Amino acid sequence: MTRRSEAAPLDANGVALRFEEAGLEAWERLLAWGILPGDRAASPPRLALPRGFAETLARCLALADDTTRLHLDLLYFDAVPSAHLTLFAARGDPHAWLFHTPLRLASLPHLEHAITRLRDRLAAACEALDRPLPEDAWPWQPWLAGATPTLAELYAETYFGRMQPLFGADAHALARLHQETADLPLEARWAVVDRHFASPIFHELMHFSPERVALSPPYLDEAVAAALGVLFDPASALPASEDEPSLLGWPTFAQVGRALTRAFGEDPILLAHAGLLDWDDVLPRGLRAAFVSLHTALFTAAPASHLHPDPARPERWSRLIYLAARGIDPATLTLADLDQARPEAYALPWQPSDLQDLRDALLALCLVPSDVAGRARLEASTRVCVDFARGSAYRLSPSGAAPAQSLLPPSLVATRDAIVATLGTSADDATILSILAR
Repeated sequence: MTRRSEAAPLDANGVALRFEEAGLEAWERLLAWGILPGDRAASPPRLALPRGFAETLARCLALADDTTRLHLDLLYFDAVPSAHLTLFAARGDPHAWLFHTPLRLASLPHLEHAITRLRDRLAAACEALDRPLPEDAWPWQPWLAGATPTLAELYAETYFGRMQPLFGADAHALARLHQETADLPLEARWAVVDRHFASPIFHELMHFSPERVALSPPYLDEAVAAALGVLFDPASALPASEDEPSLLGWPTFAQVGRALTRAFGEDPILLAHAGLLDWDDVLPRGLRAAFVSLHTALFTAAPASHLHPDPARPERWSRLIYLAARGIDPATLTLADLDQARPEAYALPWQPSDLQDLRDALLALCLVPSDVAGRARLEASTRVCVDFARGSAYRLSPSGAAPAQSLLPPSLVATRDAIVATLGTSADDATILSILAR
């Protein structure tokens, strides 16, 4: 028998097929262990990798050494399909009522508000381009029309819905949900779900359908979904208070997505992300290839099983985007170029929204993990260091690990004088930042 490390590399089709097979294997294994309902006559759900994710996973498997390849094998061809099946096929509480009870959208007002805002923005963007808004291309459209699908059925129609569990719905979060809702009537339970799960559910809906063409690598698809999601559900990235949790890591992802919307327009990026425009008609020539090249370089230098580059270093991706928007050929940019670029080289014309972007970039560094899985909370005592000359801010880790960084809006940090003039004050840097943080 050929060992996996000695087998020929799989292409995207091979990876997708292997994942489907892994889903069937996991179904049989979980049945045998008694984890799933014992009805062997039931058809197992068909799991599937989105095309763009399969392409990235195939590339990373080919680049990886034996140890990393083994980790990727265990994660994507064992742990991920097993976790998906365990979450959605389990029939104990809270799984049974949470995922398999017909649900009216009106029972989740936070989520309904976000979806309605997204639908209205899509309609306005399509109208601006004099094109119709598809009425059947969105996973949530039947929900808006009054249908009552289950959350499992709704999630299955999203981009990652046949691949991995719903973000944030891990054992810890479900145990907490069960504790809070066990003695409540069903309608009261949905109010708790709306408070804790509306943002994760909406984020999955922001990935739209599996048929669309997503930006590669998946890191960028997450970044765009996060940045656009903030427009319609601000709490998903930055909490309004120290007691309100946000999705862990979303502000950092959103910075890269925000660089794309800032450089090339919110509506064009939204329509391309939704699959209504071709990415090559929205982005400069060569930028998509440069994204893949940068990801390849970063993965080769520091392989990660989640396939994302260092989540604490969004500034390289943002600089690549801004430099391409300034007309620099992205194919000529090296990793060293991105690390050494100064704000004046990639600054875009100032917009009023840049002040909010600056504030968000600083607040993103003040978010720390909370006791709720997949969530973060605002830590007011966090010390953030700002380097205006480099156009970045960072938070040093007490453990000595690499610092988390934020790229500040280059239009505001190209020179300190521009910030002072914008704020109408000649205060020192510390005072400027205290004003922005109010």
